Amino acid sequence: MYVKDIMFNDITSVGPNTDIKYLIKLLMRQHRDLMPVANQHNEYLGMIGIEDVIYNALPNYYKLISNINFMPPSSDKLIESLQNVKDKIVKDIFRKETFTLNEQDTALHAANLMIKEDLKTIAVIRDKKLVGLVNRADFLSFLIDQSL
Repeated sequence: MYVKDIMFNDITSVGPNTDIKYLIKLLMRQHRDLMPVANQHNEYLGMIGIEDVIYNALPNYYKLISNINFMPPSSDKLIESLQNVKDKIVKDIFRKETFTLNEQDTALHAANLMIKEDLKTIAVIRDKKLVGLVNRADFLSFLIDQSL
């Protein structure tokens, strides 16, 4: 079984100049945590998600939350921090260095990469262009369908 057998190719991506406010609305509307970033030629540039927005608004949050004495910031501080991020654009905060797959990679390789690197979604690339995504839920759904 290959990545081409489990990937989905009905992809919504955002461009590098997409504003964060629009990105958040799009992620919420599609019930997703992560979105691929591609240029006007559909060349894959990276990924952006809810965690990137939160990290950009509260860069020390992830360090602080691991501390047993962590107390969340006041809601006013959180709202103020998020207000500052919403005026940014995708290219200001997206992840350029991400793992990718190609259609001929094995499904086992994709599964190993997801587990080893704790990835929920991986972009599938052909000639630098975004052609699909593989995520954990789709992978499991495919396996279940094959076992019936």
